[in-house]
Amino acid sequence: ITNEYDKVTFIHGVGNGVLKNAIIEELKNYENTSNRMASIIKFGVGAIDVMIRDKNWKSENLRNWKLFLGFLSFQVLKL
Repeated sequence: ITNEYDKVTFIHGVGNGVLKNAIIEELKNYENTSNRMASIIKFGVGAIDVMIRDKNWKSENLRNWKLFLGFLSFQVLKL
């Protein structure tokens, strides 16, 4: 995010979809993002791409992204 990437790929693995669904649900709180299934060739079916549409938005909301990544870490620990 501090490097102003346009896309971040989260590897959630294959299972019941709990982590993938948690990522998608949490992304609803970030209006300048969208998501799609990541490349099956590169990652198989266990990854999701998150696109960040507004570069100015990224740097202004770095704190929110850190909270989001903390949320994901918590979800992984719960599993």
